[in-house]
Amino acid sequence: MDCYRKLLGIVFFAWYGTEPIQKYFAFPLYLLCGALFLFESWNNRNDVIKKPNMLQILLLLFNLFYPFVSLFLGNSFPKMVTYIMPCPICE
Repeated sequence: MDCYRKLLGIVFFAWYGTEPIQKYFAFPLYLLCGALFLFESWNNRNDVIKKPNMLQILLLLFNLFYPFVSLFLGNSFPKMVTYIMPCPICE
């Protein structure tokens, strides 16, 4: 799943990006964030995952129901909020 999101971000910013800010700012920033994620995960590979507390569970549930709120407000797929894109563009 994580590889799918990375590929989707690369395609979204590099291939289909029509604005210069997408190609020359957002795409390199996306690659930098991915490199920092790999660096951090390599340096902390011995960390142990702990059970989430109640606040973390609540925040995870908010993230899970994020698209359903968009559906409840009457938006369909092209205009609805999804997990992988930061914000939709409604025309």
